[in-house]
Amino acid sequence: MDKEPRICRISMPYPPSVNGIYTRSKYGVFVKEKVRQYKKQVYFTLRNKVISFGDASVCLDITIYPPDKRERDIDNILKIPFDCLQLLTVVNRDSQINDLTLHRRGVVEGGRLDLIIYPYIME
Repeated sequence: MDKEPRICRISMPYPPSVNGIYTRSKYGVFVKEKVRQYKKQVYFTLRNKVISFGDASVCLDITIYPPDKRERDIDNILKIPFDCLQLLTVVNRDSQINDLTLHRRGVVEGGRLDLIIYPYIME
């Protein structure tokens, strides 16, 4: 009898854009406070609701619900959620994501990302 594949379904708040991650000062380059707060919020909200895939390759299906109707590049929001998946130990590295599917849907208040993570099965 085959084991059921493990599937992890989670929702995250809409993340800051990759364009606004870093700030510079005379002391160097730093991650902005809003990004640190976002990661902290995601971690404390989801830490007990995820499945760890260890070093296994995974597929990631993301449905994006933007917070408003502004035009946005669909790829500018991936960096911080990928970092959160590592922080939550869903995956150990971003390079484990072998298949990635993005869907943009209608506006929802505050915005959110719905993620489905499941094992990558080589054909």
